[in-house]
Amino acid sequence: MEQQTCSTEIIALGHKLAGLCRPVLQQTFRQGLTVKMKANALPVTQVDLAVETIVRDYLAKARAEDGVIGEEFEPHNENADYVWVVDPIIGTKNFIAGHPGFCFVVGCMYKGKPIFGLVDQPITGDRWIGAYGYASTLNDNRIALSSHSDKNKVLRIAITDKGFKNTKLASLTEALEKSGAIVLRGGDESLIAMLSGGWLDAVLDDTTDAFAYWPYIPILSGAGGIILDSDGNTLNEQHHKGIVIAGKRDMIEKDILPKIKV
Repeated sequence: MEQQTCSTEIIALGHKLAGLCRPVLQQTFRQGLTVKMKANALPVTQVDLAVETIVRDYLAKARAEDGVIGEEFEPHNENADYVWVVDPIIGTKNFIAGHPGFCFVVGCMYKGKPIFGLVDQPITGDRWIGAYGYASTLNDNRIALSSHSDKNKVLRIAITDKGFKNTKLASLTEALEKSGAIVLRGGDESLIAMLSGGWLDAVLDDTTDAFAYWPYIPILSGAGGIILDSDGNTLNEQHHKGIVIAGKRDMIEKDILPKIKV
């Protein structure tokens, strides 16, 4: 089945949701927070819960037939044709610490295929948009992955903090640095927004949550990139664990995959 082009209605609704949530995140940033630890030992604040509730409540009125998969609450109608994916605060630890390294993320799937993704940084005002059938943008300006036509260009690789315990990623990090690459350690899936803008060349993660990547797939795709697993297969809804690599396919296959498989 051919993938469906994202409708302007979906894009407009994504902007609406981000517009509703941005003021809440701005007003609560560096303010008193109630922090609790979830069963997975990750922190959650009252703001995470409030923002996801805003999204769910609005979707329940605007598109009652759609499903929702969120970070903080149980999935709703996840077998619907259209399913929204929301991470109210990606980078909650940064939000708690008063560091602007956090984002609001929302995406939309159609019959299991990511067709829309939005990453919004409320403090800087940056907003990345990716929609299937369109070029990706940052603040309405078209973005694209960095070119590797210059053989002397230094690779810029980011490895998320979840990948630190993976021995293959640790070995890859060492090999890349020895070859002269710049390796950034730490961060989360929102690094893919930086990758899509051309400031990084690849992002690697050891993840158990494939759904967390779905909103980023349209953004990266519309900027000329792809997300693969460590076997070189395209990330999909069946992928639930293992190393994922985001970047340009030719660079991943040349510079990353051979080192992981050693």
